[in-house]
Amino acid sequence: MSGEFSVNLDHLDYIVTQLEGLASNLTTHLTDLDKQVATLHSGSWESEAADAHQTAHNKWAVAAKEFADGVKDMSVAARKAHQEYTDAGTANVKMVKA
Repeated sequence: MSGEFSVNLDHLDYIVTQLEGLASNLTTHLTDLDKQVATLHSGSWESEAADAHQTAHNKWAVAAKEFADGVKDMSVAARKAHQEYTDAGTANVKMVKA
């Protein structure tokens, strides 16, 4: 059983960069949104609607953070894969030259 396998390290590096940027942007925007919601609820808005909004936001924020953390985890895994493929390529070249 033989098959060709190749990895485009430049493209993988591009993907890593995109994932890292997305994770960073998500985290920044989620933090900003939480601050805006906190400001909204620190004023005079007190009602069932305000309570419902806060509850919904809290639930949404947990899910959004989970998503952002997942994107960050993917970027870390892709970065690790890039390094491992690079190391494997280097080792293969050394074996061929030996």
